Amino acid sequence: MRVAVTGASGLLGSAVVAQLRKRGHEVVQLSRPAFRLGEEVPHELLAGAEALVHCAYDFKAFGWDEIRRVNVEGSLRLLKAAQNAGVGRIVFVSSIAAFDGCRSLYGKGKLQVEGRMRDAGGLVVRPGMIFGDAARRGIFGALEGAVRLPIVPVFGNGSFLFYLVHVQDVARLIADCAEDFEGWRGKLFVAAHREPITFKALLLRIGSRVTGRGVATFPVPVGVGLLMLRTLEAFGLRLAFRSDSLVSMAHFDRAPPFSPEIDYGRFRPFE
Repeated sequence: MRVAVTGASGLLGSAVVAQLRKRGHEVVQLSRPAFRLGEEVPHELLAGAEALVHCAYDFKAFGWDEIRRVNVEGSLRLLKAAQNAGVGRIVFVSSIAAFDGCRSLYGKGKLQVEGRMRDAGGLVVRPGMIFGDAARRGIFGALEGAVRLPIVPVFGNGSFLFYLVHVQDVARLIADCAEDFEGWRGKLFVAAHREPITFKALLLRIGSRVTGRGVATFPVPVGVGLLMLRTLEAFGLRLAFRSDSLVSMAHFDRAPPFSPEIDYGRFRPFE
């Protein structure tokens, strides 16, 4: 197939591109400057494409108005352009942070796009927190930086749960979705190992690997952490770990909709 991939230079997008090419597909990489999420999509970018994998998300968008304009409306603009170009297979990469009742702006934005994609006959994949040798961005990258501190803050009591997925495992599932699309059209798949890990346990295991020693921690109430992060953001500081990231952590999906159609043994545990 000829497959267009947005966010092709990103952590997951680049893994998806490599996986599709390994299987013999022709890949059109939609990334800057030719493609910018939130802007009009040039018709020629999707010309001849049989499938679209939408991995792109602009994390520079800050606040709900900007997230909605760039990431939500931009994704819907891309969907319309794909439909106009006759792209028959659309796979949208969402997040495990998106679920009914989610509180983070990131999750809410992804959830809005999910609904429209599935209504249009698209397929949705919700990856958990991505780890792997290349995972040095986002929350995972922020945690790797935190464990190098002399003492590491642990929000709440450290009992928040994370469902993790290796970047190569989720890339393989996304490639499968593009290939087996007709049998799975309109579905929603959670892509993560089914056994979660607590926030504190994750920090300790990352710390052991990164520093080769134990990690000293101290508890920080969620409310205090949010106040600190939002204060820094109000002064224009844009950190890798945002207040919205903490909201997403504290209000996680306690019952992810794992699908019986997926063999979850394909997702390796966190190592």
